[in-house]
Amino acid sequence: MHRSDLVDANEGSRVTGLRPQTLYRLARKGHIRSFRVLRRAVRFDRAELMALVDAGESWAGFSAED
Repeated sequence: MHRSDLVDANEGSRVTGLRPQTLYRLARKGHIRSFRVLRRAVRFDRAELMALVDAGESWAGFSAED
């Protein structure tokens, strides 16, 4: 994996159609992987997010507040 393969929550949101807060929540719950960059920044693997979309993974009903 190259650094260019990692995306922030805003780009991940565009890829998946989910809100950035939902991506953070899914990562905290262990449903998707995330990576810390420079201690604070969180990044997601673009290929993994795209695979979820391609697989038809549905996160309908999963909100950032769950």
